[in-house]
Amino acid sequence: ADEIMYATSHNANAALENGFIVLPNHVRELEDSLEAGYRGLSLDLCFCGGVYVFCHGFCQLGQRDVDEVLGNIVSFMERNPTEVLLLILQIDNSAGDPIDLDEFHTYVQTVNGFIELLYVHPTSTSPWPTLGTMVDLNRRIVLFHHEGPNCGQSNPCPAGFHYWWTYAMETEFSFGNKEELLDTEKSCQVTRGEGGTRSFFAVNTFVTFPDDGAALEVNEAGFLETRVNTCSAKNGGANVNLVFVDFWSLGDLPQVVQEHNAAWVPEEREGVYCAVNGGGGEDPW
Repeated sequence: ADEIMYATSHNANAALENGFIVLPNHVRELEDSLEAGYRGLSLDLCFCGGVYVFCHGFCQLGQRDVDEVLGNIVSFMERNPTEVLLLILQIDNSAGDPIDLDEFHTYVQTVNGFIELLYVHPTSTSPWPTLGTMVDLNRRIVLFHHEGPNCGQSNPCPAGFHYWWTYAMETEFSFGNKEELLDTEKSCQVTRGEGGTRSFFAVNTFVTFPDDGAALEVNEAGFLETRVNTCSAKNGGANVNLVFVDFWSLGDLPQVVQEHNAAWVPEEREGVYCAVNGGGGEDPW
């Protein structure tokens, strides 16, 4: 699971189609991104008026119903039994009331089929399973969280709720324009997650105030390929696992990820990597 790349939608819930009219990160809803080959979704979890929702910064500026979104994800996974999905939840306590992870864990158990698909990693130092193992176990959703309660050995996370910075490192995420992304000395620098296992390496590729014009350029294949290769090289050859973008419906990220993973697959595994290329094929390893 930690050896390949996932096309990832940044702030995936904040789509214009779903009523996020102030600085939306996307035009089209996240469910369509799954059909387009995205296998990573970052979502902002809020507790607004006593209800769990996916929002972005403010409860009043747009919400998506957690039951609906997770239910739609489960339906997609059931229709596509060899796919693996990463969910990265940013806990946004500033938007509403504080979120209790144990209570939220209890809550998601009411979403039919979700907990049954949730993968539980044994320990932070355990090797990650192959995609084939996850498919065989039918534990195909990996959930991470950050910016909320920091759980660890003294305060364990709920089962299947993995603290992102224990496992992942990320590049800088604040860029005013494309030119700042091109300054790779800064834009490829790891600024979060340096102290964890670094099992996953995420490369942020978007501008801070969502801009579809900028996205059209930075989501283009050539730009993405260069950025992935450069950020890997500047971090000791670390394998890039997630590329976060805005306006997922623009550009070439799924194609870039598909080609990257196909090139990585050893000869003996050719033709068996559908879970990393967004569809097609059978029996992922």
